[in-house]
Amino acid sequence: MHIATHNSRLTQKQFVFPTTQILRSKGICYNLSSLVLRITYNMSVIAIISDSDGSGKTATASALKIQFEKAGLELSLIKLHSLTENSEVENEIYTNLQPQSKEPTSIAIDSSPIKKTDIQNLKSIVKKTTARNNILAIEIASSLNNGLDTIVTELDAKILIVSEHTSDMPNLSLRKLTNNFSDKIIGIIINKQLRYRKNELNEKVLPQLLQNDVNCLGIIPENKSLMAISLIELAKYLEAKLVTDIEPTDKLIDYFLVGGMGLDPGKSYFATRNQKAAVIRGDRPDLQMAALETDPECLILTNGIDPIEYVKYEAEEKNIPVYVVEKSTQEIMSLLNNVHTTVNFNHAQKIDVFTDSFSKYVNIEPISKIIN
Repeated sequence: MHIATHNSRLTQKQFVFPTTQILRSKGICYNLSSLVLRITYNMSVIAIISDSDGSGKTATASALKIQFEKAGLELSLIKLHSLTENSEVENEIYTNLQPQSKEPTSIAIDSSPIKKTDIQNLKSIVKKTTARNNILAIEIASSLNNGLDTIVTELDAKILIVSEHTSDMPNLSLRKLTNNFSDKIIGIIINKQLRYRKNELNEKVLPQLLQNDVNCLGIIPENKSLMAISLIELAKYLEAKLVTDIEPTDKLIDYFLVGGMGLDPGKSYFATRNQKAAVIRGDRPDLQMAALETDPECLILTNGIDPIEYVKYEAEEKNIPVYVVEKSTQEIMSLLNNVHTTVNFNHAQKIDVFTDSFSKYVNIEPISKIIN
């Protein structure tokens, strides 16, 4: 038995806009030259919103900034959230993407209701930011959706909606957004397209959006690799103790293979996947050695039992960290079934993966037009 929570590799032909054919050698659109010509140096504010948390607003803002920079343009990023929310992840991502910025990358405001002083402070920060860069993208947390009308009006912003593809799409909250801001919407990006519901999306959802004059800028397929957890995050989540003298890295874990749950020979079983963590009982050095021969990203030994010296020596020779957890193998399996709830987007490899999908599946021409 194995737990493989990040094993989707989409191969089906996806919906690609003909206006955004990609120069794969450079990773940019053929039409970026026209994008540059259309953009003037007038300040423009883009509000990136969604109908729910986790739709991909931060990923979209990051990819948009990278695409604009490839066209020689500066795009500033700010996260706007309520006082009760934690924006550390987004703040770190945006700080890394714009290290020279002197303005805050996240702003917290009172959401019930939004106060005039908060709006004035926000407008002041926006003015300072756009004094250097003519384009500003503000990611607005879904918790502030009740005050969107005030924020969008005061900042004279255009709206880019990011919505996760769900079976009930378009749901009530999405319809509310499209109805309330129809004259300000640049378009919608549908993220995490469900693999086997593409026809329903094209035949039902897109026509409904068009009826509300909402242009779909792109449909980005679901990519399970974006739900991978880093080794450092995994150790923290499992409350694991590092028992080898190896500095842990920020590698991503795509698979969890649990040893001793089947009749397959250990080595052949563990060799079935790459980018894996091997979960093995602490009293099974035979399986631990078999796993080490297949170069896992780490070993996780259960039941609070440290590895024998030979296993530890072999792991350190191969530069493979070994962790020990107090919980049983079954308890760890249960925790791993919910590991996706702790995963975030803050990883360079994930940003690269999403940006590549964004450049392939999203048409940014309408954004260039509204900026002009």
